[in-house]
Amino acid sequence: MNSVLISLSVTAAFFVVAAVLGFRLGRSPKPYPKLLLSVHALMFFAIAYGIGACLDKLSKTATDASITKVVLLVALGLLWANLVSGIVMICLKKKNRGWILAHKLVMFAMAISFVAAGVFMAMKW
Repeated sequence: MNSVLISLSVTAAFFVVAAVLGFRLGRSPKPYPKLLLSVHALMFFAIAYGIGACLDKLSKTATDASITKVVLLVALGLLWANLVSGIVMICLKKKNRGWILAHKLVMFAMAISFVAAGVFMAMKW
């Protein structure tokens, strides 16, 4: 179970980096800086790989951590919703407050799922 917590911690670190880069992108004018945008987009793959690694390690352990798996699957679904809202924001010609708010709310919900997964793993649920 310790290796799962390490994987989740590394994934959460990638999530924090993505949030900081997203904050910087929010402060920059359109069109967004290409380097900053590409690194922010690459964080999607790092986070998706981290969630997949956590789920894989959970499936190999003997303990039944079904609540943790559900929370990580919710985080994975939120990650895909975040990707879609990010792509829509890139394609729009002007900054749209509604899409920005949706992107931020999905990020916030994903952060809550990471914390919940860590708590459930620590409690061995």
